[in-house]
Amino acid sequence: CILLSNLEIALNAHELSFEDVLKITVLIVDHDSEKLNIWSKAMQERWPLDTLPASTLIPVPKLALDGMLIEVDVIAFKSA
Repeated sequence: CILLSNLEIALNAHELSFEDVLKITVLIVDHDSEKLNIWSKAMQERWPLDTLPASTLIPVPKLALDGMLIEVDVIAFKSA
C-alpha cells in the first residue's frame, strides 16, 4: 500500500515508527466492501492484530482535489 509506505517515510523522518502510531483516521472516496478489505489487509500487514492503533474510517463522496481517493490523518507519539 503506497499510502502506508509514504506514512512510514514521514514517521521515520521524525524518528517514529508504526509502533508509535496512536490513532489513524482514513477518508476514502466511494468506500465499499472491496476497499474495506484492501485497507484492512494493508493495516494487518503493518501492525500485529494486538497492536493496531485506534482507527476511524470515514467514507466520503469527494476529497479536496479531483483524483484524490484516500486521505489519512495520523497521531503518533514517542515517549522520552
